[in-house]
Amino acid sequence: MKWISHLPGCSSISVSGDVIERSLAIVADAPWLSDLSLNGHSGKQQRPLVDLAPLRAAGRLRKFSINNAAIDRRSLESLSELRSLTSLHLQDVDLSADGAHGLAALRHLRKFSASFIALPTDSIARLAELPRECDVSLACHSPDDALLAQIAAIPQLRGLTLVGGAATDRGLAAFRGHRRLQTLSCDRIAGVTDAALESIAMLTELQRLNLSEVSITNAGIMRLSNASNLIGLRLRGTRVTQEAVDLLRTQRPGLSVDWWLF
Repeated sequence: MKWISHLPGCSSISVSGDVIERSLAIVADAPWLSDLSLNGHSGKQQRPLVDLAPLRAAGRLRKFSINNAAIDRRSLESLSELRSLTSLHLQDVDLSADGAHGLAALRHLRKFSASFIALPTDSIARLAELPRECDVSLACHSPDDALLAQIAAIPQLRGLTLVGGAATDRGLAAFRGHRRLQTLSCDRIAGVTDAALESIAMLTELQRLNLSEVSITNAGIMRLSNASNLIGLRLRGTRVTQEAVDLLRTQRPGLSVDWWLF
């Protein structure tokens, strides 16, 4: 694979499956590399631990994505030597509580996103140790109120997607007054009712909101009429009627509402 360092006009590469471990050093040596995606073994129940230390040689790497793998604290801390690295995305990644400590070493990050990572609830707070300037986006499957309380304590949080689970209005109330959250999606969470919209309406920076298959009604949705920065609202499978949507559109002419009853 040494030919890879001589590819003209190329800046990104994706490495998959068993080739990850034996190819990282070669890939990292490519002088043009700025965007790297590692895709592990999605079919395996136990994901292999990936050693990221060889990437310390990738002096121009700016964007890095890891999918279907397991990483530890040592690997994350090795990335701290990459002053060029500003964006990190983890998806379906196993990250131990000790591994979460390694995130604090990534002082140059300006964008961090994690989708459906396996991380102990009491370790979520470690994400608050990322740089203050870093925008954080999270997607969580089956969240509960305890997890939401941990997430709400992350001041850098910009985007949050919640799918399924036992979360309730109380969990969303923890986000009252959050100063950076701009995008929120709640999908298939029966415990989210009209009361949650009172808390959501107080998110002064919120721009986009998705509510799908949650227990909200016309009365609740009208609480969003005072959400001054909200520009996009998506409603699916709720008890909100067309009449309420029309009224909300009248009160908020700049608000785009995407509504389907079923």
